[in-house]
Parts: sequence; structure tokens; C-alpha cells
Amino acid sequence: MEDKKKQSLLRYIAIMFVVAFVLVLISLVGQTRSIGQLSESSASALQRAQELQDTNRELSVENEDLEDRIRQLEDQLADLENTVSSLETALTEAQTEQEEQKTAIETYEQLLSGDVAELNTEYLGPNGLETYENLTKEGNEQ
Repeated sequence: MEDKKKQSLLRYIAIMFVVAFVLVLISLVGQTRSIGQLSESSASALQRAQELQDTNRELSVENEDLEDRIRQLEDQLADLENTVSSLETALTEAQTEQEEQKTAIETYEQLLSGDVAELNTEYLGPNGLETYENLTKEGNEQ
């Protein structure tokens, strides 16, 4: 009986080894699948990261171009503002000169029409007109 017990024990141990081997094999296959899926996920994530980096570079270049364009437009705006200021100054000067010329023409027309009294009142004021008339009378008396 001892031989039967030995054989039974050896069979039992052999079956346990086979079961353990099958379980290890199943575990290995499962881990291989997991590793494969992780590799695919990792490759996909790396590809996505590369795409994001490329997009980031493109956007950075576009941003720099837009900032350069903004600087150019700001320079143009400053130049235009200076031009407008110069033109406004020239317009003011031209209007002042036009007023002076208009006044000179009116004065000349008054001198031509012989309306000296109105001209004197306008430029000399009431006291100045009186002084002018006194001077004119004195000049005529002499």
C-alpha cells in the first residue's frame, strides 16, 4: 500500500504542477495582452503629444507674425496721427491767414469807398477817433 500511496501522491503532485503551470501560462497571456494594449495606448499618446507640439509651434509662429503686424499697424497709426496733427496746424494757420487777408480786403474796400469814419471807429475806438479828428482839424488849420 505504500506504493499506491506513493503513486497517488506523485500523481497529485504532478496534477498540481500542471495546474500551476496552466495558471502561470494564463497569467502570462493576460499580461502580454495588457502590455500590448498599454503599448498601443502609449504610442497613441506619444503621437497625440507630437501633434500637440506641432500645433503649438505653428501657433507660436502665427502669434509672432501677428505681433509684428500689430507693431507695424501701431507705427502706421502714430505716423497718421502726426500727419493729422500737422494738417490741423496747417489748417489753423491757413484760416488765420485767410481771416487776416479778409480783414485787409475789407479795410482796402473801405478806404476805396471813402468810408474812413467807420474804418477809424473800428480800429481806433471812440477815444482814438476823437484824437484822429483833432489831429486832422489841426492839420487842416495850419
